[in-house]
Amino acid sequence: LVGSEMCIRDRNVPGVAQAVRSSGQACGAVDACTSRGVCGVSGSTVVVNLAASRQAIRDGVSTIAPLVQHLIGELNTYSVQA
Repeated sequence: LVGSEMCIRDRNVPGVAQAVRSSGQACGAVDACTSRGVCGVSGSTVVVNLAASRQAIRDGVSTIAPLVQHLIGELNTYSVQA
């Protein structure tokens, strides 16, 4: 299913993907910093793919958690056009 998340997104959110890769590199999760790091919005849903290692997932969720409220606020403020 490589690339399948690309089809379901209405809008890319590249800054979040970069934050996940950067944070993964800082914590030593090599697979996180070399991942495709795709993040976007589909309708009113935030879609993020993470590398498969436990360390990358743990760090990715920790990185994304504080950003989710901001993203939801942005979704409520702006209409996402398909």
